[in-house]
Amino acid sequence: MKSVELYNKGVNLVKAGKLEEAVKMFQETVAFNPQNTDAHYNLAVTYYALSRLSEAKTEYEVVLKLRPNDIDALNNLGTILAQSGQLEEAKELFDKALEIDPAFALTHRNLAAYYQRKGDIIKTAEHAKRARELDKEVFDREPGPPRLQPGLD
Repeated sequence: MKSVELYNKGVNLVKAGKLEEAVKMFQETVAFNPQNTDAHYNLAVTYYALSRLSEAKTEYEVVLKLRPNDIDALNNLGTILAQSGQLEEAKELFDKALEIDPAFALTHRNLAAYYQRKGDIIKTAEHAKRARELDKEVFDREPGPPRLQPGLD
């Protein structure tokens, strides 16, 4: 089976809720093509959905080595780090994502959560307001499982 077919099968398995099977497809995809950043990303997303955060973290790190400006990977890895108490490392990733795209609502939502945990109500309010301006539903959708990259044609 070709890399693209394995990848697409993994995407379809996630959509069908068969996450463990999807993991195997994404693992096979990256074994076949270690440079396939979308497969690494989706493997990370699937690990995250399975609460396998250590493995998700590793895959997001691979994505960022291959695609250092991947905003979704920056935000998702930052979320994992924040969940594990590594707040300053998480903030660095959120700041980098904001430098790349100042209008990414999820980054502002994540920074609002960071500043809330740090007790800075002014910056919490600033980022929460900006997040809502950019995406009225960002607080309703997130946190939640990160979104998959689509199948390949």
